Amino acid sequence: AHFDGDMISRAGAAFLDVVRGPGEEIQGRGRFAFDSLGGGLALDEVTASVDSLVYSLARPTELRWDRTSLVVDDLEITRPGDDPMRLTAAGSLSRSGTSDFDLVVEGLHLGRVARMLEMDDWTGGGHADFTLSVDGVAEDPAISAQWAIEDPVLQDVQLSRLAGELTYAGQEAQVATSAWSGDHEVFAVSGRVPLDLALSEVLDRTPPRVMDLAVRADSLDASLALAYFQVLEDVVGIVDGSVTVRGTLDAPRPDGEMTLAGGAWSIDALGVRHADVTGALTLNPDRTVTVDLSSSATGQSTVSGTVTLVPLRNPGLDLSFAFSNFQAVNRLDMEGRISGDLLLRGPFGRPRVTGALQVDAGTLRERVRAERGSCRLVRSEAVWSRHDCFRDPITHSGYPEPLSTESHCGSRSLGPARYVDAVRGNVH
Repeated sequence: AHFDGDMISRAGAAFLDVVRGPGEEIQGRGRFAFDSLGGGLALDEVTASVDSLVYSLARPTELRWDRTSLVVDDLEITRPGDDPMRLTAAGSLSRSGTSDFDLVVEGLHLGRVARMLEMDDWTGGGHADFTLSVDGVAEDPAISAQWAIEDPVLQDVQLSRLAGELTYAGQEAQVATSAWSGDHEVFAVSGRVPLDLALSEVLDRTPPRVMDLAVRADSLDASLALAYFQVLEDVVGIVDGSVTVRGTLDAPRPDGEMTLAGGAWSIDALGVRHADVTGALTLNPDRTVTVDLSSSATGQSTVSGTVTLVPLRNPGLDLSFAFSNFQAVNRLDMEGRISGDLLLRGPFGRPRVTGALQVDAGTLRERVRAERGSCRLVRSEAVWSRHDCFRDPITHSGYPEPLSTESHCGSRSLGPARYVDAVRGNVH
């Protein structure tokens, strides 16, 4: 980075040149002035280069601020070419007086914005248009916004369009947003939500009014619906259903059902892929969710019970798991199939697990070093079958003992292997 400037009595001029990496550079030239009450920034030139794309200030502009307001004088940023971008902002935003502000964004590539902001973990993208208008007194402004994203990418899922709008006045927001895959609307949310979006300081932004939201999924990709569960990878499947949400923001009352068909996902830590997952989640007005899921591709497994969404950040669990010859783990160091039943109860942050599992078949493998000719890496295996787990927490008599152990180096056997004991601990 390079900075060159001069200042006299809290006012001056400056030139800034920042090179962030190959093909990324930001340059700006302008004048500034500030004091204890606020300040101003007059921008004469600004350019930002990302690869071969150049974003530039269309004409000189000025920004002014004090403790309660911001004024933007006709800001315009453009990117010329076959795929142009344009951003304009003008007007004032005030936390104590009257606002009159408009923002327009056309042709913004979200992936490029994420790159400039160094959001390396963000995998989204798309071509966005956005408008925002804020008018009226700070205590009760009128706000409207519209957005549309062409070819959006969310959680590595490609959609054709995502669009919506918001209109706010009198502590109530009317919202509507939809997602399309091709010409088919796969997801939609619409209705009213009580909110206090006053620009002035407010102690509580959730007025005690009733909301009325409708949520609908029609052949929605399951990877979007299950994006919250980051442990699940390569998710496929179809989600359908509809839910209405009424009540207040502090005590919502959902009612409806979402179903999953043809579901599948991988859990990298266990080395398994669960497929043929089907079932339903039924949302009830008392803020409980009835769970009924099953999988049959890697042995039989079912999950049933309820999840209580109170509090929402740490919901209560009362779930039953049933397994029959189920592929629980399939990694390089171990594999195994289990049968049995488990109960998962208590708060999500610290649940209690009870039950009994039986190991139907499995193998433990350990890599050890040996000095025998040119062979340095050997494999040690322990194989077991049909043993109960978690049966006796005192004597551990229910834990599996290996039926056989053997070490190998290439095609040669090195004799009996050192048994690798599994981690033993009662589930309670």
